[in-house]
Amino acid sequence: MSPKDTTTICDLVNEIALLRKSGKINAQIDDLFSRVERALTYSENRFRSVADSEVDAIISTTSGDKIIFWNHGASKIFGYEEKEVMGKSVTMLMPPSLRKAHKKGLKRFLETGVPKIIGKTVETQAWARGKREFPIELSLATWKSHDEIFFTGIIRDISERKKAQKVLEDLNAQAKRRTDELETLIQMVAHDLKVPVVTIGGLLRLLERKLASQTAQPEVENILQHLRSASKTLENFLADLLDALALEKTQNAWETFALDELLKEVFDNLGEEIHVKGIQIDLGDCTPAKVYGDRNRIRQVLENLITNAVKHMGEPDHPVIQVSVHCDGDYVTTTVKDNGIGIPKEYQERIFDRFFRVPKANGIKGSGLGLSIVKQIVESHGGRVWVQSEEGKGATFFFSLPKTASSLGTH
Repeated sequence: MSPKDTTTICDLVNEIALLRKSGKINAQIDDLFSRVERALTYSENRFRSVADSEVDAIISTTSGDKIIFWNHGASKIFGYEEKEVMGKSVTMLMPPSLRKAHKKGLKRFLETGVPKIIGKTVETQAWARGKREFPIELSLATWKSHDEIFFTGIIRDISERKKAQKVLEDLNAQAKRRTDELETLIQMVAHDLKVPVVTIGGLLRLLERKLASQTAQPEVENILQHLRSASKTLENFLADLLDALALEKTQNAWETFALDELLKEVFDNLGEEIHVKGIQIDLGDCTPAKVYGDRNRIRQVLENLITNAVKHMGEPDHPVIQVSVHCDGDYVTTTVKDNGIGIPKEYQERIFDRFFRVPKANGIKGSGLGLSIVKQIVESHGGRVWVQSEEGKGATFFFSLPKTASSLGTH
């Protein structure tokens, strides 16, 4: 036998049998051959048993592309019996469009020894009986015996997987279209409602001024108070809804600005609302810090968090909102802490979800959008936002922002 022979174990056993018949071997050599024969037969049977139990196709070839091993999995996937393919070119299992590239790649590997797909798992196309083309997952390995190079591929039919992926992609595309249509409808309705709602609010204020010079009956004052509350709630909801939609359609206006200065501006603007509730503001731990982001959107984050703290303050003996700013590596972390009603533990993971409102939050009304807007803005800046809270003892919100453009993505 030449070292380049692709002789099977069965061939070796047959050669041993022929030598025995010729009488050219003595008893000792015959005993040795018997043991070799049993070992080789056992080895091949064991390998064949394992290979044939595999549902994937296992195919081995020579460097000349000739098929020398074919398991039951290959028969099921390709539709050929072993006797139909042994010794034939493996290109019969490839679509014509891939055969030229295969031969070129094989030639390059044999000349350079540099693998391209060997040792990897790749997706490609295969050809079954009847010229049926189908997608496969191929894992390819190679080995040497004497001077000969061999290849073994493990092939999996991924037709069903591809069909499932296509169905999922179609469903996702359909869901996206419906979401886009719904958002467009919501935006249109919100814009159409905004003008009449603002008009109603203005008319209510005008009516209040007209009645201020008169002694209003308690029933009339009660009605006006409910109208004011309902009008304000609807105005805030529409404003939050339009803000949330705008965030998805527009890009951040990036700049470097002083976060501590912006924080003081926000408190100045919210001063009256905070003063009415008798809330003390503590800015003692605000380190001067600059961040990289959209100043107007970060203003919105601060306003939403502080307004949220005011709204959910409840009635503690000494209401306080503490705000701190400190540097943390490439990021700046801001903390907004209150001693209000707090957030029950079971709702803390959902607090940033769009339209989520904590049930029975002391009758406090809200759009359920404020904190989701905060999360959306912060994450669009490459930062993160989180909360720590204990019911009845207040809540602490944290958010981080990058110091510079180069800090983005390092969190």
